[in-house]
Amino acid sequence: YTLFWDDFASWYLEIIKPPYGESIDKETFLKTVGFFNILLKLLHPFIPFITEELFHRLNTDIKENDSISFQMFPQDINFDKKIIADFTDIKEIISQVRNIRQKNQISQGEELKITILNHKFPRKYITILKKTAKLSEISFSDTSPDNTVGFIVGTTQYFVHLNRTIDISAEREYLEKELAYHKGFLNSVTKKLSNEKFMQHAPKAIIEKEEKKKTDAISKIQAIEKQLKELMKQK
Repeated sequence: YTLFWDDFASWYLEIIKPPYGESIDKETFLKTVGFFNILLKLLHPFIPFITEELFHRLNTDIKENDSISFQMFPQDINFDKKIIADFTDIKEIISQVRNIRQKNQISQGEELKITILNHKFPRKYITILKKTAKLSEISFSDTSPDNTVGFIVGTTQYFVHLNRTIDISAEREYLEKELAYHKGFLNSVTKKLSNEKFMQHAPKAIIEKEEKKKTDAISKIQAIEKQLKELMKQK
């Protein structure tokens, strides 16, 4: 359900959707039809009738008595884990920008600007980010800009520029809640890593994952504390 409704129908189709009045290019269209066919085969054992109908509508060249049931079921394939991880971050960035719009009652049609405090941000996602989050500009900096609302994804800081004066008290309250949450999370991870029984019996991969959580939490805490310090300068 999540793969079809969220990943494909919500995120993927929104990304490839051409500008209003324009047609989609042939290569993207054919690849999308291919993805749709794979998804129909995956879903067929669970919702057989609708997938059968859609399969025939999508593939008009097949015979009427050729059922999707006779198709080869999709097999596992190799995939790039970094692309999955990177795009997971992109989705979170877009969601955060949309939350800021809603919180500040900014129209979905109004383009925004963001500043990223990380020169290692993968540039290949800039076009997707600008289109899906409705951004007019993405810039990179070493310092946090004034009159912005910040958020953190992973260990990277993002700042959304607002065409209005921000409510410093409300932003401070939000950051303090975030800081308290991450400090609590760090405390729970630290306790787990301090547990001798856990360290002796947990698989190496699990321990490494928990250690990464601890490192990320420390980075987020430091970033939020820095944001709070910069916010206080704007008073």
